[in-house]
Amino acid sequence: MASFDWKSIPRLIIMKTIGVILAIVFLALAVLFLGYSLTSIVTSARGIDVKVASVSDHLGKHQTAFRLGGLFQIAAQDEKKKKFDKIYCLYPAWPDQLNPVKGDEIRVWPAKQPLVGAPVTEGWGWFIVGSLLVVGLVMLEFAFLILTIR
Repeated sequence: MASFDWKSIPRLIIMKTIGVILAIVFLALAVLFLGYSLTSIVTSARGIDVKVASVSDHLGKHQTAFRLGGLFQIAAQDEKKKKFDKIYCLYPAWPDQLNPVKGDEIRVWPAKQPLVGAPVTEGWGWFIVGSLLVVGLVMLEFAFLILTIR
């Protein structure tokens, strides 16, 4: 015990605290990027086409939409006039859609009781979705890597 360096304890605590904070930040960004890209891929590949009937930018008491996008709760109906409520859409959907508008066509998934929706991905949108998928995976790796630093 006499040879233990007690001055390293504060440094260890500070380094671990910074590491946990950075890991939480990177994990949150990874979830955001991976969630958006996987939602876009699943809805474009397996979703059904619907038209937006109503849009809400509030989830409960909290406003979740901003000037350049956000999380929206929509109601939609398909071509058979079947109505679906509480579908969650994460925007912006590049290159030009910042929020859903009544009458827009989007794809929702799963088909029987939709939970998530996104505009159809086409053209350069696939490049953006793929890039966000890779960035999300890198952020996830950084979150785990930070936790291993001593």
